[in-house]
Amino acid sequence: MIPRPIRFLAAGLLLLAGACGPGADTSPAHARNDEAEDEARIRVSFVAEPPAPAPLTPAEVALQKKLEDGAVADRPTHRVVFRTGRVAEGRLVTETESSIRLREGFGYSGFTITPYKRADIAGIEALPAADYTVTPSDVRLAAEFSQFHFVKAPPYSIVTDESFGDVQKILTHLTTLREQFEKTFATILSPRARPRDIQVIFFGREDGFRRYAQRTAPALAGSAGFYATRDNRLALLNQLGSSHFRSATDRLASRQREFSDAGDLDPHAVYEIKGRIVAARADITSEAKAMTERVIRHEGAHQLFYCFGVHSRFGLEPTWLVEGLAEYCEPAEIGRWHAALAQRVAKARDTKTLLPLEKLLNHQNAAGFFALGADQAEIAYAQSWSLVYFLMEDEHRPAFLDLIRTYRDGNPNHPVTDHAGLLCKTARTDLAALDADWRRFIARL
Repeated sequence: MIPRPIRFLAAGLLLLAGACGPGADTSPAHARNDEAEDEARIRVSFVAEPPAPAPLTPAEVALQKKLEDGAVADRPTHRVVFRTGRVAEGRLVTETESSIRLREGFGYSGFTITPYKRADIAGIEALPAADYTVTPSDVRLAAEFSQFHFVKAPPYSIVTDESFGDVQKILTHLTTLREQFEKTFATILSPRARPRDIQVIFFGREDGFRRYAQRTAPALAGSAGFYATRDNRLALLNQLGSSHFRSATDRLASRQREFSDAGDLDPHAVYEIKGRIVAARADITSEAKAMTERVIRHEGAHQLFYCFGVHSRFGLEPTWLVEGLAEYCEPAEIGRWHAALAQRVAKARDTKTLLPLEKLLNHQNAAGFFALGADQAEIAYAQSWSLVYFLMEDEHRPAFLDLIRTYRDGNPNHPVTDHAGLLCKTARTDLAALDADWRRFIARL
């Protein structure tokens, strides 16, 4: 589970409500309802075996050629490192003893050819040639979203209605996540399962995302993003295009107009209030961007666990393991402390609202933790993160990785029914001792 924009945006508006008069509903019930309503933000839609693709039609073959030519033409072949430390990637057009000319891409299919002096260059290195083959699934993705931009950056294929700059940001987040993932989980990655043909749909507007989710995964229509194993697609919504962000900024704009039109207020008070509104808008925008990044990492982690063959093809894992691992990957660096979730666990610990460990460990439902109800789902996600964090510590990690392997190699005809028992058996402990050790860990939160 990820901290949601509703929670943050409401906080920003409430900050202003104190200074500006009646505004957002400040009742605890309203806040809890908003949070509970927005809990179903991140889930995995699971299908054990994707259907075999049908042969391409002549029209699809033509589209494949067009997409492939564009992908190859835009691919950078060299990286130029300048003495200032700046790095540029592109295609070498010409080289002489004194200068080079570099074709650098910008935007969709746009480019510039820039001359550079050899004296300003520290080094030039050839980039490894990636496989820019446009697959049948790429063709159908591009055809399905014919009004979107298509970008091939192996192993990712992206369609989006957003800017080229946003695509570059997404690729940076996904590439960084994949590099961290391969390092963190190197000992349990399947040598034959390399991520290939990974598809990403990045929506800049909420209505398009909702329609797609309703058509392909109706249970996830209220989410901020989801991963569907059936077609190996990552569907994401830019939170700057969400209704929550738009509603919050519209209310701030309305407040600003009210004070601009108020002629009987003290000018200094108006100036201060307007400054707070501007600051709140900046905070809201910053949190919406951060939320988008967290969704990318969480859902991207789900995708990597399946693409690398870490999770079973048959969905044998319990909910806590699937979601706890994704939460573990959510911070900017995999395994870094997740302050928001730690605070949530600490609060539940102090209010004695933690889920019993056995209930958490044995939960397995097609609806995920949301089968528990919104209030329990929130703490279940946070507890799952804390349990994975605890089990990934050096003293517990070998047994925990063995547990992951057990599920990965499991027999779908004989699925595990006592997940708590399997964890205890693998860790060579019993439930009471495991519960006590975990509670000592969360006592330090």
